[in-house]
Amino acid sequence: MGTKKKEVTKKQNTGVTGITEGANLDDWGQAPQVSSRDTIIPRVMLMQLMSKQVADDQAAYGELRDSLTMEKLGSATEPLEIIPFHFAPVWIEKQYNKDEDEYKYLRTVAIDSSNDNLPFEDEEHGISRIRTLQFFVILPSVLSAEGNALPKIVSFRSTSLRNGRKLSTQMYMTNRAAGLPPAGMVMKLTVKKTENDKGKFAVMDVEPSRKATDIELAEAFKWFKAVKSDVSIKTDDRDLDADAKENTEDTGKF
Repeated sequence: MGTKKKEVTKKQNTGVTGITEGANLDDWGQAPQVSSRDTIIPRVMLMQLMSKQVADDQAAYGELRDSLTMEKLGSATEPLEIIPFHFAPVWIEKQYNKDEDEYKYLRTVAIDSSNDNLPFEDEEHGISRIRTLQFFVILPSVLSAEGNALPKIVSFRSTSLRNGRKLSTQMYMTNRAAGLPPAGMVMKLTVKKTENDKGKFAVMDVEPSRKATDIELAEAFKWFKAVKSDVSIKTDDRDLDADAKENTEDTGKF
């Protein structure tokens, strides 16, 4: 009796183990080929007083949030460490819709020598342009926790534009003078609450934190090559549509 009971128990355990552990992983087949066409790079969103997420009590004024997951990344009292590895200036274009009496996000246009001096206001077509400095970054906190880090985008525009220029200067001039690559310095992304004649705004700024480690540089360089080689890479632009509708910030005429 005792022997039979023991054998039955063994068979039951073996069956459960085979299912839970996936006895042969090859049975699941090969992983699908995934490219940047099938993925979206999230943005680090700065929460303003007029942001929909703040109005809906999903976030607080001055916080930094992941545009895809809405995970809190930082705030005015909690700076976010970033490693910027690529820089891309763009025009964010929004168009006024007379029927709905609001602006809507139209498109993002890469800035080059052919369009660098476009007017901020195109009255003929009802288009407003916002000069924006986009930085591709990785987060050291994610890299240390998970062993790899998907990139995010940090955009400096309007009241934060000048501080974006400070970051590009750090990457391509200050770092070079110190014998470092563009991603050679880990930066602190800070938030300051301020106000002007148009209202209250949260403004992003940056300051050097420390030198990047070899592991951090390797990860940053891996993503730099991926971003530079694939023009089809997609970004999450939903916050840009919300910004256009709010129409609370100036166009960045600095």
